[in-house]
Amino acid sequence: MMGLQTKTPSRQLHQAEPSAEDMQQALLRMRAVPFNTPRPVLALGYKGLDADALRNWHLLARKLATPGATVTVVAFGGSLTAGYIDKPEAWKRAMDGSWVEPMVAWMKAAFPSVNFVTINAARAASEVTVAATCWYQYVPQDADLVLVEYSLNGCLEATGQPMCSSTAMVRVAAYESFYRRVLHRAPRTALMSVAAFSFSATPIIQQGRVAFEAPNAFASTGEELHTMIARRYGAPTASLRDSLYGLMYNDAVAKQLLGGTRATIIADTVHPTADGFIMFGEIMAYTVTAHPRCIVSVSIQANAITGGDEFAVTGVAVVPFSRDVPIHRINKNRMDDARAEGDQLPFSWP
Repeated sequence: MMGLQTKTPSRQLHQAEPSAEDMQQALLRMRAVPFNTPRPVLALGYKGLDADALRNWHLLARKLATPGATVTVVAFGGSLTAGYIDKPEAWKRAMDGSWVEPMVAWMKAAFPSVNFVTINAARAASEVTVAATCWYQYVPQDADLVLVEYSLNGCLEATGQPMCSSTAMVRVAAYESFYRRVLHRAPRTALMSVAAFSFSATPIIQQGRVAFEAPNAFASTGEELHTMIARRYGAPTASLRDSLYGLMYNDAVAKQLLGGTRATIIADTVHPTADGFIMFGEIMAYTVTAHPRCIVSVSIQANAITGGDEFAVTGVAVVPFSRDVPIHRINKNRMDDARAEGDQLPFSWP
């Protein structure tokens, strides 16, 4: 997969538009597809933005509502996202894939008239620095959705030293560089951060015996700062920690709500079983569904003053732009100057 050549986007600005009926039907179908995991559990992991603040999700929504359209989903991350884990015994049930497959399977059920292309560019035991340096180049220029899972690997040294706790740290800076380089390469793609977590527990010894097990520290990953970066670039975050933290350390409640316990959902402290992959994929899919306002009516009309076009996006934004103004200002240092020249954000829409 990694050896594939990326292609120049063939779609044009004035691509085929879904009809009002198409959009309404897409919204109804999406809401009708069930989840195996209880919705309150899924909702806990949703760290979204108002539709007005989302970058390019209105473009993704239009593709999902267009019969016959092809939606390209690209995933980056470590072994949790790469899946197909090759280890004996406890891992045998995790050999069927990763969380990406069940997430896309849910999207196929929700949008059956759309074709999906999935590129899983994740690599085991990797962190964001190499992705920001090299692997971002594997994103097709016409990608529709890029999933970014790098909040666990590399964010905690074996000594317990946090490596993603400051914006001055390399792996936090690299996370933002990855976002910027993906957007520079595929300026019309929607992005979503995926915050993984290690559900480990440390035995606490008192009077020579294990008194209790202390859950892994809530802030032991790069999730906080990575979520801040994702929000800065108009991307929501799906948090495994926020969805499952209260359940992974309470077997009785987990059994009642999820039908399983930590031992049956994950094979170690990080990597899921086959059942866990489905649950993780549903947490990601829920974040996609949480933006129904993105499936809206879009009208295009000429702007006699600027000589360009004006997109009236009902329910999301009204986005004027001129062909005379550069619309992808990735490396502009002075954002005030950029906005004065017509940009709504550090990257202009659409």
